[in-house]
Amino acid sequence: MEAPTVARILSALVLVPLLAQSQALPQLPVQQVLRPSAEDSDNLRANNFGEAMDADGDTLAVGMGQGGHAGAVAIFTRGADGVWTRTATVMPDDSTEFDQFGFGVAIEGNTLLAVNGRHEAYVFERGAGAWHQQQKVSFPAEVLAGVNIDLSRNVAAISADDIQSSVAEILVLRRKGNGLFKLEAVLRPSSNPPSSSNGYLPEFNDSGNVLAVGAPEEGAGQGAAYVFRRHGAHWVEQQRLTAADGQPDDSFGSSVALDGQLLAVGAPNKIRANIVGNGGAYVFAMQGKTWHEQYQLQPTIEQWPTDLGALGTQVEITADSIVASAPFGSLRSLFVYERTRLAELLKALALDNTLQGVGLASSGTTLFSGNPEDVSGGHIDVYDTSDVSRPQQ
Repeated sequence: MEAPTVARILSALVLVPLLAQSQALPQLPVQQVLRPSAEDSDNLRANNFGEAMDADGDTLAVGMGQGGHAGAVAIFTRGADGVWTRTATVMPDDSTEFDQFGFGVAIEGNTLLAVNGRHEAYVFERGAGAWHQQQKVSFPAEVLAGVNIDLSRNVAAISADDIQSSVAEILVLRRKGNGLFKLEAVLRPSSNPPSSSNGYLPEFNDSGNVLAVGAPEEGAGQGAAYVFRRHGAHWVEQQRLTAADGQPDDSFGSSVALDGQLLAVGAPNKIRANIVGNGGAYVFAMQGKTWHEQYQLQPTIEQWPTDLGALGTQVEITADSIVASAPFGSLRSLFVYERTRLAELLKALALDNTLQGVGLASSGTTLFSGNPEDVSGGHIDVYDTSDVSRPQQ
């Protein structure tokens, strides 16, 4: 593990008086810091490292398509000693200089899905310790694939723009018997589709049969989230979710996380105490066949008496926690809550002097927080959300 920088130490010291006013919440300790390589910097693909990433099991995929050049996907794997090590750099067979490959990335088991800035998607498979390109996914001429993607088992979701109708949609692809993905459905939520695919954020559950889609631009920016369920060979819109106290410009749906019967939705522009841009997040739970809002992830003034910094920019559900990032405040933080269906319990904080939590990913209780504002192009803090003492009551 790298030694803490002076800036991080100062950030921690600044926080102490704030925490003294509340629960003396513990800080979640950094387990490891992952950085781009010198080769990444030489090839101009290190910019915003940690903004696009996904994890599954002992593998982390980091997209490096933000720099405006060819791009790549960095693969890290966890060894028997628990240490994450860079093990591969993945690029498509037809890579060209300005592809921005890795602008969006998703991983499930031995399958990697990545998109580039040219609206193209690629599927890679891992075998015998190496990654091999299996498919370049083709789309109709009127469809431009977006950068918001997800992958679960044998099904993938990709945000897209329909040029002819000037609306956004979600493309659902399923892997067939020959191992190749084929378009299964085109989903358009029932109310006010946005004009850009950046307005849709898809997230599958573990089975790949339920898909949550954030739509933060909907309703004058108040936002919404949609839940789709697969019935046989068809996908059906199950429910439209909004915040009970939602207001225009909240951007509810800017981030979504779905795990089991819990759904977290970020609203990074939600107003708190008449201060614009503080943010918050909402937790929904499945009751019967319907999702119901349970509580908000938004600390009280006593717990956090300063600018939240767009809390809910990213949300993530780990095996034991629900995490919401606030990367743009004076104290850039992760708020780590106990995973529960019934009540809000803030159990820890994590700090970084850069843009903490612009990207989030998790595997089990391992949490990855991307911090793209860095002299090296960015870095990723690795946490274990179980590695925290209980807060004082």
